[in-house]
Amino acid sequence: MIIEEFDRIKFENGTEVPAYRGIIGLGTDGNVYGGYDSRIWRDSLDPDDPANITPGNRIELAHFMIKAWRQFLCRALNEQITNVANGDPDQ
Repeated sequence: MIIEEFDRIKFENGTEVPAYRGIIGLGTDGNVYGGYDSRIWRDSLDPDDPANITPGNRIELAHFMIKAWRQFLCRALNEQITNVANGDPDQ
């Protein structure tokens, strides 16, 4: 999966969905959103629904996001370790 030109996601199977600025979010409603107003996936039984990506695409997207959040966590933990080492544990 890649994010192309900061405005769409392209899955390995060629499916493309919008994601303004490469922003992907999981809403509290369980739907996946791209950018600020595009729905990438929703719990829909309609196979023709444009926001109904395949289970394989959802798995691919989940792995991509897990990796991104893991990198985000590692950066924060490294920063916190540095702050503690420098005597500033509250930052």
